[in-house]
Amino acid sequence: MNIGLISKRYAKALLAFSQESHLEETVFQEMMLLEKTLRKEPTLLKALDNPILGVKDKRKLLLSVVNNPSSAYSGFMDLVLKNRRESLLRFIALTFEGLYRQSKNINSGTLITAAPADKVLLEKIRAIFQKVKPGYLELETELDPTIGGGFIFDFDTYRLDASVKTQLNLIKKQFIAENSRKGY
Repeated sequence: MNIGLISKRYAKALLAFSQESHLEETVFQEMMLLEKTLRKEPTLLKALDNPILGVKDKRKLLLSVVNNPSSAYSGFMDLVLKNRRESLLRFIALTFEGLYRQSKNINSGTLITAAPADKVLLEKIRAIFQKVKPGYLELETELDPTIGGGFIFDFDTYRLDASVKTQLNLIKKQFIAENSRKGY
């Protein structure tokens, strides 16, 4: 069984249905909540994999994850349970999130700073990003005092490392290389 292929088929079908129903934003939020819950509560995934637990109980569990679930979400959960694909739900949710972001031209990135980032820095990062890739940027910020200052910006497969720690390491390597050539 190819988990990636099956997950992508289900995610594509859910995205197409939610777009036709004009519920894509709602379903996106519901699938993000489902993925987050499955990641943080491994016992839920174990319960879904349990063959002793009936379909009705599994349905109740899945619907209880979301407050007031949409008809698209509940119908999709019925489909997943009918086809016994509940063990793939986390993969389906992650794939759905990726497809949704791609369809809406939403990019995500992480900004790591030594101190809390101000609005000016966030706008500069967004401006740099817009030069590289068009679309909206969902920017997650993290604090890491060990970088000493500056920032590290990750998105897609790119990393812009302007941290003091990295700059000092580069200077150190250059100094060591220079001294080793001179025989010190």
